[in-house]
Amino acid sequence: MDTVYDDADLDRPIARLATALLNRLDELAEAMAEWIQKEVPSYVDSELVPYDDLREDCRAQLRSILPRLCGPEAADISYARQSGRQRAALGVPLAKAMDAYRVGGRFIWEALVAEA
Repeated sequence: MDTVYDDADLDRPIARLATALLNRLDELAEAMAEWIQKEVPSYVDSELVPYDDLREDCRAQLRSILPRLCGPEAADISYARQSGRQRAALGVPLAKAMDAYRVGGRFIWEALVAEA
């Protein structure tokens, strides 16, 4: 007989992991910014994207995504729209901004796996 899992059975452990990560938000935002800086070095430039701005964007992304792993609400991505507009105004190529978001998404996944 196959085991059948209710979505709620699967969601509880993920919610616990996300909550644990939320408790380390500042530490993770710093680590995420460092990851992006290493993976997309041309993205972080003191004239285009200052490191402090990148770290705050990382914090906003974590603050948006992680709570949504605890429940059914959709993620608030308004921070991404605002950041994208700012990056475009500064002349950051769209491909570089998207690379940074992809690296950030991978960072979140890796942080969840490490926490598990």
